[in-house]
Amino acid sequence: LAASATLEIGKDIYRVNELLNGDFQVWQHGIAFDSVTPAAGGNDDGEYFADQWILLSDGNDVVDIDRIVVGVGPEARGLARFTVVDSTKKFGFLQILDQRTTKFLRNQPMSFSIRMQGDNDLRSFKMLVLAWSGTPDAPTIDPIATWEAATVLPTLAAGWAISPGGEYDFETSGSGHSTFTLENITMNAPGGMENLGFLIVSNDGGYSNGDVVDATCAQAVRGEFATPFRPRHFSEEFALCERFFCKTFDDETFPVAAVGLNTGCIEAFGQDEGGHQGCGTAYWQFPTRMLKAPTIATYNPVTAANVNWRRTNRAYGAGADIAIVTGTPTTRGMAFGSDASPALADAILQIHATADARF
Repeated sequence: LAASATLEIGKDIYRVNELLNGDFQVWQHGIAFDSVTPAAGGNDDGEYFADQWILLSDGNDVVDIDRIVVGVGPEARGLARFTVVDSTKKFGFLQILDQRTTKFLRNQPMSFSIRMQGDNDLRSFKMLVLAWSGTPDAPTIDPIATWEAATVLPTLAAGWAISPGGEYDFETSGSGHSTFTLENITMNAPGGMENLGFLIVSNDGGYSNGDVVDATCAQAVRGEFATPFRPRHFSEEFALCERFFCKTFDDETFPVAAVGLNTGCIEAFGQDEGGHQGCGTAYWQFPTRMLKAPTIATYNPVTAANVNWRRTNRAYGAGADIAIVTGTPTTRGMAFGSDASPALADAILQIHATADARF
């Protein structure tokens, strides 16, 4: 005698969100973006704002962006607020999944969702599921070649295509957040799919400067229907984002020189335990294995616009800038050295750094 049972999975079952930072809770570059903040060009076309999210716009300074954490509801830990600065231009935001994740999703049914609220006349948007067919993990981060007229589908750049069935128009409401879904899309594309892109673009020609739209709970899950959004714990989300970008600065501090000594810097010492004088060396082991060998940038913690070590004297705090010597980064970390010519006895060397393995 044999018995069998069929398990039916309901729509209230949570599934893994393949998007990172879907509720916009991690912002390693700062929490407010406009033409001067956190640095000149902070809201330019093709710039990252919240971790893993790229701002796209028909020119620069089209929208300002802010992180909001109050009143976002129980389903999310944050949201991104876009405020229109130039109502004559279209804008959007994009996340690109890495090749390893995309490969796992090929020919699988996927469902996408996002929670948004429009304000005043900013209501109409397009959700586009994109496929990159070029070199894996080397997509152009701006998939739009021509934005076209207000309500016309943008023309995509070479190498990008809309996955079959991956286009959905929706209208937000000014009276509250609504969840918009695009379900049961089989992930493939005629030219191939090496990286997957999730894109939201404005599709409205009637909005005005000062109009606002909020976005949160962005999700891509395997399966025929979109499941409820469940936020990851901040520490988990942050660690997943660090596979693409990490830094020695505090969580939401924009990477820049002259933020001060003893602020989480990498440290090296100018002499060994035996008191032998020499050049300082240090190894920065990244918090996690990164997507690829990253690009390293260094920031002097005291001197503005300087990429070198800052020397302090252990005895009385005297300071000077010491030329840095960098090694070859791997996915795990990188060595830092210093110019051996200065006298480094009793010296402590400090420097900040970022490691960028994003697209």
